[in-house]
Amino acid sequence: MNSVTVLGLSFPLWPLLILTATLAMALVNEGLNRRARPAPALRVIDPMIYRGFVALVCARVLFVILHEDSYSGLWQMLDIRDRGLHLPTLLIVFAVLIGHWLVRSRVISTDGSVPSEHKNPEHKKPEHKNRLTTRASLLLGVGSVWCLAGWMTYQATHSTSTQWPDHRFETLAGEPVSLPELHTAKSESLAAKQETTPEFTVVNLWATWCSVCRAEMPALERAQEEFPKARIVLINQGEDRASVAGYLRSSGLEFSHVWLDPDVQMGTWLGQQALPMTLVFDHEGQLIAGHSGLISVAVLDELLVSPW
Repeated sequence: MNSVTVLGLSFPLWPLLILTATLAMALVNEGLNRRARPAPALRVIDPMIYRGFVALVCARVLFVILHEDSYSGLWQMLDIRDRGLHLPTLLIVFAVLIGHWLVRSRVISTDGSVPSEHKNPEHKKPEHKNRLTTRASLLLGVGSVWCLAGWMTYQATHSTSTQWPDHRFETLAGEPVSLPELHTAKSESLAAKQETTPEFTVVNLWATWCSVCRAEMPALERAQEEFPKARIVLINQGEDRASVAGYLRSSGLEFSHVWLDPDVQMGTWLGQQALPMTLVFDHEGQLIAGHSGLISVAVLDELLVSPW
């Protein structure tokens, strides 16, 4: 849900923090290598990036396996823009690979060979192996502190209410509506029919000019059918009725709730204008989860199963 705007472009917070942390680690490592001359330079960042990539692939593969029915084809499975990852797998695989690398770097096999990252004879020396372990631990600490500090800074400078706003929007028919009113009206209607009230309200902020928004529309349309425990509400940001209705008609999409927010009140309430943005509210109107950028049926399922 959190995103950062840089030079007019919006980036999801955590991928941006990890990328900048990697750059910070690379700069720190280069500085330490220069200070340690004439000792051999330590290659630490490249092995970390490689093992991080392997961990990402493993986390993605397991996520796709667990949500196989939510993907309609191979391309959707490969489309990592939804950032669908199995986080425990990511952390465990990365930790195991880093641990294996550090242990392997300290062990020379009986035939005298050394790990591929350390072919230089100088790298066989015990002091080099100790330096490598110390350096890797230091850089991982730098990266962790960088990400934590960035996250805390973001939280301190971007405050968002957890209760859904009581803003007035318009339906495509020109009728005024709000999230609290929709919840109350639907709950009363379902109670009269003795049907179960949806547990969640999923609000998607979008615009017809946003290519990523258009790409995720089929997934949101499918979600209406697959997730009866959630009502899907599309709130268009800053466009007129004719543009929105024309786009939906030409694309053949059908949604139960499509609202207009010409003054971008939801973006102002959220404190960011990044699109698309998907917000999950519980039955009491509390914001409990969110996702910035392209969302898939699989990722939405994950949010609704484990919103916390």
